[in-house]
Amino acid sequence: MPVLPEVLLPAPTAVVVLGALYLARNVTLRRLAPRHAPGGRATTRAQRWSTAIAFGLLLLALGLIGEPRLLSLLALQHFALVLLVPPLLVAGTPAWLWRLAIGRGRRLQAARALTRPPVALLAGVTALVAIQLLVLLVLEVGGPLPHLARLGLLVSGALLWWPIASPLPEVPHASYPARLGYLAVLALLIVLPGAALTFSSVPAPAPYADASGLVSWLDPTIDASLAGAVAQLGGGVVLWSCGAALFHRWWTEQHTGAPDPLYWPDLEPEVTAARTAADDDP
Repeated sequence: MPVLPEVLLPAPTAVVVLGALYLARNVTLRRLAPRHAPGGRATTRAQRWSTAIAFGLLLLALGLIGEPRLLSLLALQHFALVLLVPPLLVAGTPAWLWRLAIGRGRRLQAARALTRPPVALLAGVTALVAIQLLVLLVLEVGGPLPHLARLGLLVSGALLWWPIASPLPEVPHASYPARLGYLAVLALLIVLPGAALTFSSVPAPAPYADASGLVSWLDPTIDASLAGAVAQLGGGVVLWSCGAALFHRWWTEQHTGAPDPLYWPDLEPEVTAARTAADDDP
């Protein structure tokens, strides 16, 4: 078996940049929360955990894998950047901070139009396909442009997940039935191509085909099949698990009257204040 540097090109710079971004995010939240956050609370515990896990996954995808030389490792990196990190960041960012970033007026109207499920699905999938084709066929491994491609994957992933995970009532997520149908379509668009690649005999494109020779048992065709399996199995597990969780939450809200867990952190301070005022009113 080859040593780690032969199949991975870790990026220590990415670790430093991500650490600085995580620290800057926390400092920004603490400074802005007293003026903009409902009740002065910057984030909830769930939002903090969601963001911490997202940055941990980014460290693995961008710091450890870095510049992947195998197609299967590239697929694993893209899997994290599209299907794992974006929903955690979207749901983990409090509504008041999204509100500050999006603003009002035309920007808010544009955000509402862009995040409608059909538009988000079409725009997000189109962007993902274009970026991945560029990475596979045009961009050189180790060049500077793949960094912009990875940022594009994160942005496209956030757009795809917004109709599912939005915590912002002004730019809302879809209803439960719409979200379940949206996830089903997204699963077909991701899982079916992965399945076709898994069971095909198409080899990995160069230079990934050349790098596959670093592993004794790996040839370009097996490497491509493993890449397809990542999309097929990983994508299927994430999307169908999310669908099952949404269905369970839908059933719970229908039978218990529980609040929407994505909107509640933004609405809870106002509801609590109103209840307190009602209790104090003679």
